[in-house]
Amino acid sequence: MKKDKLLNRVHKNSQTGLFTLPKINEMSENPDFKQILQSHEEEYKNVYYGAERLSSNNNLINLSALAKVRTRAMLNLNTLTDKSSSHLAEMLIMGSTAGVVDITKSLRQYPNAPKASKDLAQNLLNIEEKNIEVLKQFL
Repeated sequence: MKKDKLLNRVHKNSQTGLFTLPKINEMSENPDFKQILQSHEEEYKNVYYGAERLSSNNNLINLSALAKVRTRAMLNLNTLTDKSSSHLAEMLIMGSTAGVVDITKSLRQYPNAPKASKDLAQNLLNIEEKNIEVLKQFL
């Protein structure tokens, strides 16, 4: 069976959210913001495990150790002097915007992907767009 490249993009994007959100949640002191982050994390988990269910025997791409180290370093650097909810929300909005761009491009790049993969990618796209709107209240 041919590798499902769209499903790999969905898996990797949702994994990025699952890696980042708990770290940002630890930095926040705002209970309302923390609750939103937990809700977003649950949505990413659903997409992540949905991709794993759809993958059957395909080996899905995971974030590399280097990507994780780079992400953690950038989080630490970007929050060195400002851990306010506003700044954290801004960082998450930028990350979700990158996710919107990546998934939109991937949907166009892989029009022949299985319908289930396209549906999951569209679900992730909708989640990212909704998350951006929800996070705007903290700016």
